[in-house]
Amino acid sequence: MSSSQYTYDENSETWPYFALSLAALVVIPTTISSIRSIVKHNQSSKRELQKNAKKLDQIKNFSKPYNYDHLQSFNSKFNSKNLYFNLKNLFNLFGIFLIFFLIRYINFKLANTDSTTSGIFDPFEILGIDSKSTEKQIKSHYRKLSLKFHPDKVDKSNLSQDEINKIEQTFININNAYKALTDDVIKENLEKYGNPDGIISVSRGIALPKFLIESQGFLLLIFYFLLIGFIIPFLVTKWWSNVKSYTKKGIHSKTAELFVKKILNYEPLTLMSPKLLISWLSNAEEFKIMFNNRLAPSKIQSLIYSYLDRSISTDKTDELNKLKIVSKLPTLLNGLIDIGSIVRSTDMVVSSITILKSISQAVPILNTQKQQLLQLPNVNFESVKLSNVHTLGKLLSLPKDQQKITLGISDDAKLDSTIEFISKEYPILKLLKAYFAVPGESVVPPNASSHLIIKVLVKSPAHHGNPNTQNFPSSLLHEVETMDSLRDPYKSTKSQPELPTAHSPFFPGTRKSNYIALLLLQKDGKLADPASTYENLSLQNLELSLDEYKSSINALNDNNDLDKNNKLIVGTFKIPLTQPTPPKPGNYQFRIRIFHSDYFGCDLDFPVIMTVEEPKIEEQTDQYEIEDPDEDSLAGVMAQLRGEKVKKSANDSDSDSDSDSDLDSSLEEEEEDWSDINTDTEDEAEPETKPVSKK
Repeated sequence: MSSSQYTYDENSETWPYFALSLAALVVIPTTISSIRSIVKHNQSSKRELQKNAKKLDQIKNFSKPYNYDHLQSFNSKFNSKNLYFNLKNLFNLFGIFLIFFLIRYINFKLANTDSTTSGIFDPFEILGIDSKSTEKQIKSHYRKLSLKFHPDKVDKSNLSQDEINKIEQTFININNAYKALTDDVIKENLEKYGNPDGIISVSRGIALPKFLIESQGFLLLIFYFLLIGFIIPFLVTKWWSNVKSYTKKGIHSKTAELFVKKILNYEPLTLMSPKLLISWLSNAEEFKIMFNNRLAPSKIQSLIYSYLDRSISTDKTDELNKLKIVSKLPTLLNGLIDIGSIVRSTDMVVSSITILKSISQAVPILNTQKQQLLQLPNVNFESVKLSNVHTLGKLLSLPKDQQKITLGISDDAKLDSTIEFISKEYPILKLLKAYFAVPGESVVPPNASSHLIIKVLVKSPAHHGNPNTQNFPSSLLHEVETMDSLRDPYKSTKSQPELPTAHSPFFPGTRKSNYIALLLLQKDGKLADPASTYENLSLQNLELSLDEYKSSINALNDNNDLDKNNKLIVGTFKIPLTQPTPPKPGNYQFRIRIFHSDYFGCDLDFPVIMTVEEPKIEEQTDQYEIEDPDEDSLAGVMAQLRGEKVKKSANDSDSDSDSDSDLDSSLEEEEEDWSDINTDTEDEAEPETKPVSKK
């Protein structure tokens, strides 16, 4: 019976792998996540630098934001997490080097571990020969090694006891290796059991060094107890609570619960205004966590209005808190838009978008008529409020002196930079065509999954004239269905260029522009589907000069050499409908509202009709239809037994035709025989005619 005993990993064969696994379990995921975020951050930074390189000369004459100094302080203090070398990244880089050196250490230990010490007996390796060596070569290597490591041949005068023991063990291994290759019994043991001695005792190993277990076993036991009983459950619980504490939109679950309660308790007669939503936002859980419940909702609300009015406080702490609050508002507003879409509250979604624009541009939410001009750089608030101009198009039509008065800009260079900025920055959407479509269908059938395709022309406020959509090339207005478009109908929208960063000089951080599209029911104005967000749209048309735009419009209207003269690019929005089309054919009216997330005056509002009709079914003849078998054939006999149709043979058809002709001739003869018989009655008989006498 084989004996069993416990052995320790004295030769470091297993425990380094154990330590490496524990380190890799923690370090590798965090390292990958950190490297991914670093690469993504660097790529986005490079893209933003490329996108904003052309704007540097354009905004050199812009006035600094009123809160410029506080913005600089805020960014330096709270944006350190975006730096390449922060504590988290340094920790992950250290983890990479740690794992690297552990791997190198394990490889070094394995490379310097004797084959017999490691538990693997390889006679060829011990003798230093190849597995295909002949018996003569085996004896030759054995003799050389025996002479070299024979205890009687080695000078032991300068060797330690450990070195002497090692040499003796090496000599024993050489003899065992030679016997394993020459002795039949030992060779059989090696093949069966992997050891020349045959069956050996069972050894149960502990993947830790002996000194760590015996000298500090109690401490190791405590460490395992704390790790398995407290540390790992605590980390998992904390991670799970953080995951469950926030929604997909990034807002706290308690904040989402607060918004839902506010909506449920909302009185229909009360206007869902931006002012009401700001009072909701000031009670968000994020601000309680951010300020540790030291800032009251009323104070938060006053700081929000202070930012929108561009008023600055002498208290630096208030200014810093103001920027911290404002930096969190876009996330909360996106959550409000998401909740408003679920409850189909159009007012809630539109008011949230209005606040989002006001936060981006730092303009009051109450003065809605002047927001297009207040968002411009270099303008004077008081001058804009006193003017009668409300839109960007009207401003550009004024003489230069009137523009100065309207905007409150006295410097010619600043006015020119502001006007140029308007023409290059603010995209105006012109509707070209909007229609509902179902992939693979020529019409919109009932109960189908459809989407709305919107073709728009992006133009500058300085561009005058619109193309005639009736003369517009059909290839630019209609989507061509391909296999890729059938697999992913929204691929063409995603393939458009990304929208650039919005000009938001007062906002703490950068603002990524996007469009928010709403599909409303025309009859009651409620949301028919949740709001859709788009981050891709080509703004290349804004770079066209007035002459280039005009020549492109003329080329499109006249359909004259479009490849050469047309430089306009048509943009596309595709709004997915989560609900199927109506079950009954007919015309259904909708209203589309497309909002820019950061700029005022760049929205689009228009009606659209969905025509639902039954698809036309065309009868198709089967070209490969199998004819009925002949009745005289075997297939015909089997078909007759099954009661199926068969094709009559040619002889039968001839006989049938002959019999039919004979029958017709006999019937004609009978008619001739009966034709001589007068079947008229006396009353029906014609009277005899008498000759008329002449007088």
